[in-house]
Amino acid sequence: MREKTVGYLEYKALLDAFVGLAEQALEGQVVSVVLYGSVARGQAGPDSDVDLLLVLRDAPAAYWKRLQLLFPILRRLREDPCWKELEREGVNPFLSLLVLSLEEAGENRYLYLDMIEEARILVDRDGFFQGKLRDLRRRLKELGAKKIRRNGDWYWDLKPDLKLGDEVIL
Repeated sequence: MREKTVGYLEYKALLDAFVGLAEQALEGQVVSVVLYGSVARGQAGPDSDVDLLLVLRDAPAAYWKRLQLLFPILRRLREDPCWKELEREGVNPFLSLLVLSLEEAGENRYLYLDMIEEARILVDRDGFFQGKLRDLRRRLKELGAKKIRRNGDWYWDLKPDLKLGDEVIL
């Protein structure tokens, strides 16, 4: 028997609840919330994590303090009816959060390559993250980068004409 596949639509109510709670608790700090990974692609299993990038205007320098801000939000989310509904359907929600400051998110990160085609931007103040992905797409085009797919997996060949001594900068 094939495992149930879960995607954005199954998680939409939970993601909407998370966004609402985060915006309420973090009072104007939320710049972008981006869903990526297997849930965004619609290829998640019932035990897959839900990958979320959360960009905050002014995130604390210590990463543990960033996560500490989210604990009350996650506790409230676990009590939300949408969480309970997913559990009744045999889905075990687990949010895997990457929290970046606006400044950090402005730097190109290899993780963004995973988001180029399949990310779902749930919140994006002033088009910040959409612009980030647009700029990265443009840079990949300049490099002649290609996404190579093999046996259900993929990787980026960032500079197919790479020569000894060349440097690849995203």
